[in-house]
Amino acid sequence: MYSWVIIVSTLSIFIKLNNGQENAYEYQWIHSMGNPSNTRRIIPSLPTNYTGKLWYFISNGSSQANAIQGLGAGINGDLYFFMSENLTHSADYFICMTLNGLIRWRIYLQPIEKMINVGVSNIVSTTDGLIYFISSWTDGISSSGKACRISNGQTNKPILECAENNQLYYPYEEAPLSLDDSAVYLFTTVVNQSIAVINATSLEIVWIDRGVIGCSSKSTYNSDGTGIYWIGDDDHFRKVNGRDTRLLDIYVNSGGNRFYSFDQRHSVIARVWQNFHSTTSNGSVIVSGWDALASGDFGLLWQWNEPHQSSAQSTQPTVNDQLGVTYISVLPFMYAIDQHGLTLWKTQIVSRDEINQYNLISNCLAFNAETNIIHVLVSSSSIGQGKRLSAIFIARLRVNNGQLLNRINIDLPSNAKVNAHCPILIGNEALYIPWIMGNDPDLASLNIMGFPQMNS
Repeated sequence: MYSWVIIVSTLSIFIKLNNGQENAYEYQWIHSMGNPSNTRRIIPSLPTNYTGKLWYFISNGSSQANAIQGLGAGINGDLYFFMSENLTHSADYFICMTLNGLIRWRIYLQPIEKMINVGVSNIVSTTDGLIYFISSWTDGISSSGKACRISNGQTNKPILECAENNQLYYPYEEAPLSLDDSAVYLFTTVVNQSIAVINATSLEIVWIDRGVIGCSSKSTYNSDGTGIYWIGDDDHFRKVNGRDTRLLDIYVNSGGNRFYSFDQRHSVIARVWQNFHSTTSNGSVIVSGWDALASGDFGLLWQWNEPHQSSAQSTQPTVNDQLGVTYISVLPFMYAIDQHGLTLWKTQIVSRDEINQYNLISNCLAFNAETNIIHVLVSSSSIGQGKRLSAIFIARLRVNNGQLLNRINIDLPSNAKVNAHCPILIGNEALYIPWIMGNDPDLASLNIMGFPQMNS
């Protein structure tokens, strides 16, 4: 068992078609969910110069009320994220951190006169090193947005370019942002939850479809080479041809969970949801597999019901597209589900006493298809914690048989309120894990830890 003590100090859609390159889509960070299969792993195409040492970055000098804005990774393993200097601002500047925990650069967002920033998108990076994001601004009466691109991000002299357009304003949470498979267009959701397409070169809007509901902020736009697809807040799965021709518009289950993964080898969408309308399921977790072949109809292939009705909280599904296996964690278990919706294995990763003592939930999965190790982020819930003890740890398992490996524990103050964010795997070298900690938003700290990946 590995354990580290945290010492607080003051400081800071793209799916590439199979071209013979294994895990080609993992060479770039395409959207907020990581990549089509939700593995949350990026394979750097440039040297990371990682020293192999564990490090902490802890900031008490910013105003991070509840969430870490943005989060993305670059072609050299750098971590990108936003920070704010005021609780009324969503973000004030953009930070680039190396895989050794050092600030490579920070750059202030381009402001709009007399307006404050009230929202940012997730961060998208491309194989040629370009970085994209969108920021939203308002003065309480009028509003606008900016599509932005950072070049030279791998050097100490980044260049920020932005184009303003009031139609880009998105007043809800984090706006979803993705690249299409040719890296020509950016897709995002704007005011009134409409889908908007932006030219990645000019940063100008190409078109907006006001007739459909765009991607939920809890989901993402994606691509399979034949078009762009997403799940909206109305639980409709929609697909367009990359411009404005609608290809699909189908209702897919209920329950409000829009997390999904795309198995690009088998053209299957795996989606997790909850059935609150059944008299027998009691809102337990369900995973559905949908046929997403471009030549066929979008139809249900299989459905898996969490057998123990253990919890209404689950991770996003993660797909091993080499085997067609879907992974999901519903505490106290981790499950592997085959292409027919049958349980391959289940492993208990926490005890029920731990769940009760620490108010635990499973947050997220990060999967390394080369080492065949999956990481499960488990933490105390930010809701209903009360005076219970706090915890964050990573449970690690081998995916071929569900073998439980050494747990990675992070020591925390006894009853601090924590909000953990998904880990990011960098090749086979390292793992980032970020979280917000603090009971008072004015005193909350941003914490990021980097440590080497382990094979045992």
